[in-house]
Amino acid sequence: MDAELASFLQSGVSIVMATRDERLVPAITRVLGLRVDGPCHLLLNLNERAAGGTVENLETTGEFAISVASSLGYRSVQLKGHCLSLESVDDEAIACAERWRELFAEVSARFGITPVQIRNLWLKPDRVARVHIESAFGQTPGPGAGAPLEECTVVAK
Repeated sequence: MDAELASFLQSGVSIVMATRDERLVPAITRVLGLRVDGPCHLLLNLNERAAGGTVENLETTGEFAISVASSLGYRSVQLKGHCLSLESVDDEAIACAERWRELFAEVSARFGITPVQIRNLWLKPDRVARVHIESAFGQTPGPGAGAPLEECTVVAK
């Protein structure tokens, strides 16, 4: 993953994770910020109570997709992969979530959205999903939507 994509992923973007259980029933949650942890690894901050079945699905099937989108210009990417582990939060995860909330609130303010209106985003993470990215796609509306991202160098697990 190149530095520009890593920077985008760690900015004030909206990050939504989708998973599925063994019967293919989906679950979805908001990711409370992320950290790039190598060319194809991310650390995703989650709140287990708000995540519903998402954390359980990560424990059982391990499969996920995240959609990362910027309200400024509609740039969007989709990353798919496998959860390597679920960990407790540490000081770095808390700091990451706080930075993400500040950046997301700044972007939202440009559209007249107040912190009170996005108060559910102020949840604190209590789990960190260490994930391996296996595929990445551009999802920005337009002719390139759905094309594989060349910026993400995907390596074997």
